[in-house]
Amino acid sequence: MESMTGYAYCDGKSPQFAYYVEIKSLNSKYNEYFINLPRALRTEENNILSAVSEEIKRGKVELNVEISEWFDERTYSINRGIVEKIIADLSEIEKKTGKTFSLDAVLSMEGSISKTRAVISDDTRKCLLQSVSEALKKLRTMRKREGKALEKDLMSSLSIIVSNLAVVKKDSKNQYRKNFERMKSRIEVLVGKNYDEQRLITEAAVYADKVDINEEIVRLSDHIAKFKEIAKEDASPGKRLDFLAQEMFREINTIASKCSDSVLSHVCVEMKNAVDKIREQCRNII
Repeated sequence: MESMTGYAYCDGKSPQFAYYVEIKSLNSKYNEYFINLPRALRTEENNILSAVSEEIKRGKVELNVEISEWFDERTYSINRGIVEKIIADLSEIEKKTGKTFSLDAVLSMEGSISKTRAVISDDTRKCLLQSVSEALKKLRTMRKREGKALEKDLMSSLSIIVSNLAVVKKDSKNQYRKNFERMKSRIEVLVGKNYDEQRLITEAAVYADKVDINEEIVRLSDHIAKFKEIAKEDASPGKRLDFLAQEMFREINTIASKCSDSVLSHVCVEMKNAVDKIREQCRNII
């Protein structure tokens, strides 16, 4: 079991520059990949995207690469025409305002200096992709660690449902007698003991059939067993577990609607709360 949320960071050095790779993932219904690269590395976007999509099958993933230090000597040229025009304009401003401007300020203005475009070497490309692969492995390790914690929470919530279902099974056996006695006492309040007992038994049987919860108990038990099976064996169980949780909620809701007993009503509320927690956790499982 693997969580969709995680974070990883990796420093790297290539023959041309030092850099770092940062990657984080969040839960999402779909596969979403966002690759943010410096301009010098834009040509590597497809290679990096391919590596990410191969490793991460579900979730929203954001990968950032930043260059921290250049080792390569990059040639540059000064655009004399632009610089001379800037200096002339600044000289006019200096005469009017008395404010002076340094050469650094002039050269920092856009267009003053043209740098040659960096060309990524094969060795640099290899180093970069190795660092991306390392960061992805770290991310998967963290996601799996979180997945184990999620599985533990899921099983804890599921145990609440199992224990409460046992209460429902036990108490449901007494529901027929309780319903019959309740109907009998109400009729006696209205008409005394002057009534057709056989008719009462017939009506009680019809009512018992309407509120019977044996089918719901069997289906809920089956869903619980299947949930445990998928949680242990499926590599990407998130969507299937969420579907089973929906089905469990449906069965519990039906049981609650058929039970007039206050004890069973409270038990069903506890089971619903446990299912809500399960569904919340399932949204973060791949």
